[in-house]
Amino acid sequence: MADLLDRLQGRGALSWHRLHPEVTQLGPIRAGGRFEAMRTAKGPPDALILRGGRAILAEFKETRSAEWHLSAVPPHQANALDRAVAAGCGGAVFLRLVRGVESPPCLWALSWANLGRAYRAHAEGVAAGTVHSANLHLLGHKFYDVGTLLDAIDAIGGGE
Repeated sequence: MADLLDRLQGRGALSWHRLHPEVTQLGPIRAGGRFEAMRTAKGPPDALILRGGRAILAEFKETRSAEWHLSAVPPHQANALDRAVAAGCGGAVFLRLVRGVESPPCLWALSWANLGRAYRAHAEGVAAGTVHSANLHLLGHKFYDVGTLLDAIDAIGGGE
């Protein structure tokens, strides 16, 4: 995923930034600004994607199964995605389905506006928490390369 986003950023199509958890410095700062640290809080979603005046908060996930469980998104990250969508930004889970050594991975951009409802229904015990690969098209957009990833990002939205 990062390689595709890097290529799009290099072309000037978007800007993206990795988000890091809060840390406490444990030792002195060494050459290059490096230091030993310990996480002091749960981590945020993985990235912020900016495109054409829109912002998308993104979480990257991977599965080797034909189904993916919503509990792979921890509650604090789900809450962050909920807040982003409520504030008029986009939220998305970028899911990489690894199907085997000989098959290329299947890539999906799942809009949190859709996926979040399923996540909350599962959290409340109203619905199952499994998303089958055959149903991913109901929650988002499949992509293969930088062009189709850009289409998926545009479809997710995120303010304007």
